[in-house]
Order: sequence, then structure tokens, then C-alpha cells
Amino acid sequence: MTYEKIVTLFDTAQHAEAAKRNLESAGFSSGEISTVNNTTLALGGDKLREPGLWARLFGKDIQPYEAGVYGRAVESGGVVLTIRVPESA
Repeated sequence: MTYEKIVTLFDTAQHAEAAKRNLESAGFSSGEISTVNNTTLALGGDKLREPGLWARLFGKDIQPYEAGVYGRAVESGGVVLTIRVPESA
């Protein structure tokens, strides 16, 4: 079975936590859900905007402007939530 990773960006930790609870309530395993925030990364500034960082986390090529969006969001308190799901046919 092949899988894909769905990436979402939330402006607050509360919104990300609510989404995580909803996914778990819908039957998704908590082991397949992860969150990234400024505490889990412990990085700041330019390092948060490096495409290589996000590519390592997401497993795909990230454009510089995408890395900038993720970096600025996380730096300002946002949370990136990912879930690994079976790829649909």
C-alpha cells in the first residue's frame, strides 16, 4: 500500500489541536498525525524559511516561497499539522 502526506497550516495551536482531535474522532491513528510548531523545531528566523528543512519534514520538494510561508507562520505561533493516509486509487 502506498501513502501520501497531507499538510495543513493553522494560525493557532488551538485550531491545530481541534483539527487533530477531529481526525482522531474520525478514526485516524494518532501515530499518523504530527504537528510542527516553533517549540518542536526550536529554530528561528531564516532557518525556519529554508526549503531543505520543510523538504525533510514533508518528504518532497518545497519551493522557496512555500518555505517562507511555513516559516513565517510557525515563527508567529502557527502550527503545521500533517497526516499520513493511504493513497486513493
